[in-house]
Amino acid sequence: QLILGPLFSPSVKSLEKFVKEQDILMITLSNNPLLAEENHIYIFGHAPLKQTNRMLGYLLTKGHKEFILLLPSNKGAINLNKVLTEIITANGGKIITSEHY
Repeated sequence: QLILGPLFSPSVKSLEKFVKEQDILMITLSNNPLLAEENHIYIFGHAPLKQTNRMLGYLLTKGHKEFILLLPSNKGAINLNKVLTEIITANGGKIITSEHY
């Protein structure tokens, strides 16, 4: 048995207990990687953190060490700024400046 969907995290969370109890696999189209922590739930959506990590890893291996962050002024960008800074500095890079628009 397999459930394909839903799209949004709250709907996936509401089915979490059911799929586990019924031993059903669920492939969600959500992009929330935290949903995949449950054994019966797999994500098939866009994974921006993984892609960002790969992109930064590539740039760092090619000798790019200094970065400028240009991000929107919203809550998501505040978290993204923190994550990008952690990834870059942990790999020997440096944030020159961070600007919000």
